[in-house]
Amino acid sequence: HSDYNDRFIISGILHEILKVYQENCSNLRRVNIHYCNLENGGDEALAMTIRSCTHLTRISLYRCNVADEQLLPIVEAVRGHTALERLDLASNRISATGCQAIASLLEDPNSNVLFLDLEQNRINFDGAVTLFNSLSSNSRLRNIQLRENPFDNREDSPRIMNALDRLLCN
Repeated sequence: HSDYNDRFIISGILHEILKVYQENCSNLRRVNIHYCNLENGGDEALAMTIRSCTHLTRISLYRCNVADEQLLPIVEAVRGHTALERLDLASNRISATGCQAIASLLEDPNSNVLFLDLEQNRINFDGAVTLFNSLSSNSRLRNIQLRENPFDNREDSPRIMNALDRLLCN
């Protein structure tokens, strides 16, 4: 019971903090939110802040319980942000559907993301292939972290390597 109340209080505080940055974000370059549940509208508040703050170079949402549904408005808010170079989404609940949204961001010619961290999510083989395929039209991304996802096992390793080989050959 207290854990639920604590999360609700933290979520309310996050909303208030983000509201301040929505109104005055000209100097904001980084958003680092760790160990915070973005449910109950936190994703929308964050998306509104990101949409307003066009000079962001880094967004880090570590262990924020971000699922595909919460990721979609965030990715839409990031679209067109040419200053964004680093997107850290490690230790969340992103799966193949979220990978499709991220892939569309990576395929965007205005995207300048250099580093993408998706470690410890729920990305299966199909999600990983979706990400790899999006890189065929992206020459900017320099580092993608995908360790400790469900595809990261011996059974999928040959299929992942084949997908990477095709990408590298193209």
